[in-house]
Amino acid sequence: MKKIILWGFYAICLVCSGTAMAQDGKDRKGDMRREQMMEKRAERLADELELKGDARSEFLVTYKNYQQDLMSHRKTPPFPADLGGKKESELTEEEAAERIKTEFDRKAQQIVDAYNTLEVNVVLNDL
Repeated sequence: MKKIILWGFYAICLVCSGTAMAQDGKDRKGDMRREQMMEKRAERLADELELKGDARSEFLVTYKNYQQDLMSHRKTPPFPADLGGKKESELTEEEAAERIKTEFDRKAQQIVDAYNTLEVNVVLNDL
């Protein structure tokens, strides 16, 4: 009976250590894997749209830039990290309102920048 319990314990340790090692590999290769997935997705979309030649290469570049912009916006923290040494729950009403206003202004600027980029791309494509 002791041997069965001991072998069961060894098996559980082996499985858990294998799972822990597999999780370490994900963190190191995450960025490379994300880039590869983005390129494969762009290729698949270009194939579905049946793009050829210059249109295909232009689409791949545009799509990659779009995805990188999208990821950079997702990685930005929702609020500026500087709280002046205070916890978020310790902010006064005025400080909290100022942070919210600052965040709205930042988001509005991101929208304007994205719109201007899109507008420039559309104008250049029309030429």
